[in-house]
Amino acid sequence: RNHPVTGASGTVQVYHFTRAGQPITAPLLESTDRPGMYYAAIDVARDGRWHVTAKLSRAPQEQFLWDHDVEWYR
Repeated sequence: RNHPVTGASGTVQVYHFTRAGQPITAPLLESTDRPGMYYAAIDVARDGRWHVTAKLSRAPQEQFLWDHDVEWYR
């Protein structure tokens, strides 16, 4: 607990609440200079509420899930 999740692989899936039937999925990449920090390139072209689900795995028995709603405004 309270340790960064390093050496994992996974994906992130996002969708705007008005476009729930059109999710965007992208691979998550771990930062080379900040272990435990993951990122994905996603075009967030619409302001408002987005749902974000990040899934990482690091061995068959280690699964990590982050599921959250985010308000995005440019």
